[in-house]
Amino acid sequence: MKKIMLFVITSFFLAACSPTEEGSEPPTEQENSGDNNQSNSETQDGNTDKDNEKENNDENINEQQASLDKSEAEQVMRDYKNTFMDLVENSGENGKIINYGSKGEIVAYFTSAMSKGLASTYTDTYFREENGQLFLKAMDAPTWLAYDQSFTLDKIEQQKYQVIQERNNALTGHVNMTYELANKDDNWIVNNIDVERLGDRNDKESKNNDENLNDQQVSLDKSKVNLVENTGENGKMNNYESKDEIVAYFSSAMSKELATGYTDTYLREENGQLFLKAMDAPTWLAYDQSFTLDKIEQQKYQVIQERNNG
Repeated sequence: MKKIMLFVITSFFLAACSPTEEGSEPPTEQENSGDNNQSNSETQDGNTDKDNEKENNDENINEQQASLDKSEAEQVMRDYKNTFMDLVENSGENGKIINYGSKGEIVAYFTSAMSKGLASTYTDTYFREENGQLFLKAMDAPTWLAYDQSFTLDKIEQQKYQVIQERNNALTGHVNMTYELANKDDNWIVNNIDVERLGDRNDKESKNNDENLNDQQVSLDKSKVNLVENTGENGKMNNYESKDEIVAYFSSAMSKELATGYTDTYLREENGQLFLKAMDAPTWLAYDQSFTLDKIEQQKYQVIQERNNG
């Protein structure tokens, strides 16, 4: 009996003293938890670094897409012109539009290169509907950027620039053309256009002489009277279908109110056609007689001429 008890006790002692592995003890629950937390932390730190790197890369890409240099701005202007001219040059007989059945379709086509507002304006100005078909109106195209002349590129806000070019020719007069470019859905388009009339004075900044306006500035350009001189039989208007078109044409040289007044006074509609009324023309400035020029407020002058004739 004593031998059996001694064997049991000895076996129990040896079992209690035997290590699970050589020279180590089994890990506690707390130690296991610590190791797991450290591993998770390292994984999270790695993911955070990758997320930050991706975010920085995205920001750099967005910044590059939102910036514009002069060569890129010129390409935007070329795309804008080509979008319009491709439609014009592919029109059929009598200016019939081949590939589009409604003004809405033309607006949608134009918006690939310009804002919807500008697209709608161009569509209403340059195209007409007749018997369910679309036709190009006979009129001058918009004023495009002259690629062979210098222009300035100014950033006005995030993802918006201005292309500014001074022009001086018989068609436009002396003007500053400002084209606003905007980034819409990662695509640069012409968002808006502004025309500032500068007049035909030479060295106006150095001389600062507001009273040296020449006759071309203070009178209607003779070319604007071509509307009357190019009428057909019985005064029929050849190139314009509605009074609104004539108002738009006149508005290049006078206010819209004056253009509307002249249109209603001198033109009549009959059976869907326009005719010139048989009456005297407006009283133009007599270029061979003297006149006075008075500045009445900023960017406003009065031309005064005494007249006495039959």
